[in-house]
Amino acid sequence: MSVSDECSLTVKRLAVRQPIGYRMLPVSARLVPVNLRVLGACGLLLAAGASLTSCSEAANDDGYLTLTAGEATLSACPTAAPVMVEALNSKHLPTCDPIGQTLIFPDGEQIQLPEQQGGGGASRSSSDHQYAYQSVGNWGLVAARAKADCSSIQEWGNAEALRRVHDASGSRWACH
Repeated sequence: MSVSDECSLTVKRLAVRQPIGYRMLPVSARLVPVNLRVLGACGLLLAAGASLTSCSEAANDDGYLTLTAGEATLSACPTAAPVMVEALNSKHLPTCDPIGQTLIFPDGEQIQLPEQQGGGGASRSSSDHQYAYQSVGNWGLVAARAKADCSSIQEWGNAEALRRVHDASGSRWACH
């Protein structure tokens, strides 16, 4: 019996003894039993992981700021008072939501905030600037002033609130 005949007999014997769902695959000049169901399941897990990763990447910078119900629990401020944007640069979280109040920028530009909670807005002035604001739930309000060509942007707000707006809409959110 030659060496090739002996190998053929070995392969035939292994093929007869292999459990259902197993196949013999050559690995480095020897045959190794591989469970195709396990191999298929691993492939599905890898595909699902890649799909989830691409979905989470696509969620960033999509222009939508998403908050959970627990992240938007501020009640309206009890007294109406203008809000200077410089006051938004606090390390402390706000205690109320300034709905319906006036947002005042350093150059005197004013934006009337809506009567309902959440959302954001923008306006253009007769000057070379555009103005924007965004409510970020319990992290407060952020505001920005940008040159019309977006070459310069000045922002105000809690660091976490600004991070969330940047994650959702990019660092040039005020120019959209």
